[in-house]
Amino acid sequence: SRSFVALNCAAIPEALLESEMFGHLEGAFTGAVREKRGLLEIAHGGTLFLDELSEMPIGIQAKLLRVIQDGVVRRVGSTQTDAVVNVRFVAATNHNLKADISEKRFRVDLYYRLNVVHIDLPSLKERKQDVPLLAYHFLKKYAQVNAKMIHEISPEAMQALMGREYPGNVRELENIVERGVIFCNTDTLKVKDLHLDREGASFFPEVSEDVARLSFKEAKDKMISLFHNQYIMALLRESGGNISKAAEIAGIQRQYLHRLMKEAGIDAEQFK
Repeated sequence: SRSFVALNCAAIPEALLESEMFGHLEGAFTGAVREKRGLLEIAHGGTLFLDELSEMPIGIQAKLLRVIQDGVVRRVGSTQTDAVVNVRFVAATNHNLKADISEKRFRVDLYYRLNVVHIDLPSLKERKQDVPLLAYHFLKKYAQVNAKMIHEISPEAMQALMGREYPGNVRELENIVERGVIFCNTDTLKVKDLHLDREGASFFPEVSEDVARLSFKEAKDKMISLFHNQYIMALLRESGGNISKAAEIAGIQRQYLHRLMKEAGIDAEQFK
């Protein structure tokens, strides 16, 4: 079978991203104790999916363009062609790349090399008909993760899910369903399990028996995830979607808030 390799350009520090993509020679930099193949070589004959494309540093964009045009890979620390590759590229971003191009953050030549077939995926707010399908998908996923026999979503709970605007898009829906599964004690997910009335008011859901059945680390991770999601949305509502102002209110660096928003799948534009 042909390989499918996924790379999240925002999840890897800039200093390591080049090595991850192109590979490196032994001794190319501190910590490079052995030669390493990059994801471009690993994806040879298959597909490389570049997620969060807009986060790719401009210098690496130039090197990627060379691979797309010539099909040759040069590992970090090498002065010659180390591999010839044939890769299909699929890229995704939630940014307006044309705006990034005008601000010199994205190469126009790379944009047009990658933008052969363009698929515009509307936000969840614009395709509410997908909410039931996605909600049941996440219900099945998190019921298995939490070893619970939950099979249904009550009509009232589904109505509540359908009525939301979802500034955090699909990830927000996923977080809500995951939270519901944690608190659900029956075989049907109900409105009260979703705790929608607490968003923006009380950041910490009560520690139910279900959460108490998890290990301390698992329960802590889940509660922190819920807190991040709800706190950030409350911040952005307060600041009218202004990230700098929200960071100032929170007393944290703008870059750190931006990273937390990415992890929670929250888009500031929806709060403006």
